Amino acid sequence: MKNSIAISALIAAAASAAFGAETVINYHSGGTLPFEGNTSSLEINIDGDTNGFIVAVGPSAQIGVHGQDALTINYNSGTTLNYLSSVGSEGAINGNINVNVANGSFNNQTASSAITEALIGTAYGQSSAAIDGNVNVSITNGEFYGNVFGGGGATVKGDTNLVIAGGTFKAEDGVFAGNSWGGVTEGNSYLKITGGNFAEANVYAGNHRTGSAFSQNIIKGNASLVVEGGTFKNLNGGSTDGFLGSYRLAGKIEGNTSIVIRANDNIVINGDINASSGFVDGNAEVTFVGDASKLTFAGNVKAASASGNNGALGGRASIKIGTAEEAFTGGFNAKINDGFASLEVSNADTEVNFANAFNVETLSVESGAKIGLAEGTSFEKFSIVFEGEFSGGETIDYADVLADAETQTVVLSAIESGAQFTVFGGDQEWSTVFDNGQFTVGAAIPEPAEFAAFLGILAIFCAAARRR
Repeated sequence: MKNSIAISALIAAAASAAFGAETVINYHSGGTLPFEGNTSSLEINIDGDTNGFIVAVGPSAQIGVHGQDALTINYNSGTTLNYLSSVGSEGAINGNINVNVANGSFNNQTASSAITEALIGTAYGQSSAAIDGNVNVSITNGEFYGNVFGGGGATVKGDTNLVIAGGTFKAEDGVFAGNSWGGVTEGNSYLKITGGNFAEANVYAGNHRTGSAFSQNIIKGNASLVVEGGTFKNLNGGSTDGFLGSYRLAGKIEGNTSIVIRANDNIVINGDINASSGFVDGNAEVTFVGDASKLTFAGNVKAASASGNNGALGGRASIKIGTAEEAFTGGFNAKINDGFASLEVSNADTEVNFANAFNVETLSVESGAKIGLAEGTSFEKFSIVFEGEFSGGETIDYADVLADAETQTVVLSAIESGAQFTVFGGDQEWSTVFDNGQFTVGAAIPEPAEFAAFLGILAIFCAAARRR
């Protein structure tokens, strides 16, 4: 195979670099990789076609200085028949890993159908490799015919960051911010996508599932997925669901997980959004901001994709339409499935019309925003959030936040059926009273902590009374 190699600095033989030196390798087919030496920093530039797979750093290498960039891989162009990974099974990286893919083709499945990976931020397969830093993977373009991981089969003591600006992804299992093969991320995992074709690849903020021969893939912190452009199949806030319990054990996120859909550029989602997937110990949140005309999405928004032995959400699931900083405007055509504890509409510039009915425990709307609700929408509590403070007795013009008569009917019917209507002023929540055709502010509702303190004082008082 022909290789175009651009020499930019020192070329080091695999085991000859002295620790403390900076090393640059310009890779060619059958060349110096994997690197097995010791060095304070290693840069590998790949420009051309390569055979088989690429493991940048071998199992005996010692690379890096704590707190600094230790390994940088620049994949500029070419074809790698299997996968590219950063480190071998026992390699030690004492610092950050940076993988930059400008273009290229990875694992077109012609070499070995058993290998389903294309790009791995750390190590392939079960490994004792340790990265004492962050792993940063950046993809500008390319064709990926296998799974993509921000992490992999290693222990990462920092965060994993996967940023994708473009490319075509045809992964058999998916694109993951996290790990596989028993990998652990001790920090957080981040996945940001600004463009690309993922119509044949599921996207996960978390980990892959593992077989019975591997330990569970874990992210000890939080997981985040931000989508700002592209075409997608399914978007998942967690990990791949399990299969038959421990036979294929789902990945786990010990913290919270979040998905942000920022529709400032065109986004097409042909499938569903799962706020939680696999095992998530904390809460799961999905946020929509931007221009609805640039978002094509008529699928389902699910609180969790699985339950029981194959996946579970330990906390609460919520949806946000708009935030304090960014509004959402236009129609919301997706179907919000049951299981969400709350739906919060924020930002005075937000105007949203829900095409489909939904059922949540709490629906809250910021004063100034406008919502349109479909017939059949239900909730246990409806709240309006105001900027100012209340002292009780003020009249509430609830219709200001309701887009049309149908929405007013939905809200009034829910309240008449027993739903609670409250308002927030400052940091205080207040009940409301309906009288003579209008709502007025009633009594202040104590915070749970205040109420618990009151019950504690009451219990002490009652105990003292019994002793008299």
